[in-house]
Amino acid sequence: MKKIITSIITFILVISFVLPGASAKETQVFEDVPTTHPNFNDINYLVEHGVLEKGGKYRLTDMITREEAIVMIAKAVGLDGTPRETKFDDVPKSNINSGYIQSAVEAEIIYGSTPYDFMPKAPLTRMQMSVILVRAFQLPLDEVPIGTRLFKDVDYLIYGAPFIQSIVKLGITNGYPDGNFKPHNALTRAHMAAFLSRAMKYVEDNK
Repeated sequence: MKKIITSIITFILVISFVLPGASAKETQVFEDVPTTHPNFNDINYLVEHGVLEKGGKYRLTDMITREEAIVMIAKAVGLDGTPRETKFDDVPKSNINSGYIQSAVEAEIIYGSTPYDFMPKAPLTRMQMSVILVRAFQLPLDEVPIGTRLFKDVDYLIYGAPFIQSIVKLGITNGYPDGNFKPHNALTRAHMAAFLSRAMKYVEDNK
């Protein structure tokens, strides 16, 4: 009997050491996104909500393209992704993401770089991100008073000022420690995940 009790205790101790490691491994949704990464919860949230498919690498520090960003946003708001003809010469029906892009056009989330070109492989800027998030989730949008300077590099005269003001006010993003917003800087995939998940959570909390 004593041997049996000893064996049971030993088994329990072994399990207690093994399970935490297995659990941590199971919750890591991408090879290059450790559970300790600052944006892990944001990325995991997008996986749980069908915006991202887990597996492989997420490429945290890569600049996100306009096409990649629109696909994520289109999935987040439930747009039709069935491949079809689009209004853009550089997004043919053969593009697997053509449906998401055209749906975003029809939903007035995007308008393209020109009337005929979307430039799908171009990087998405921080200001462009602000505009499409506000449009996609219909976030509150107020005019920026004349003379207002939101950041050192963003004043009321900039086209994207109202959109930037909106997402900053809602806590979706903010500026840099030096007082700039850097509206024309390309956006990383890590930051896109953070901003998109926050926009989704804002909408969910304010239904």
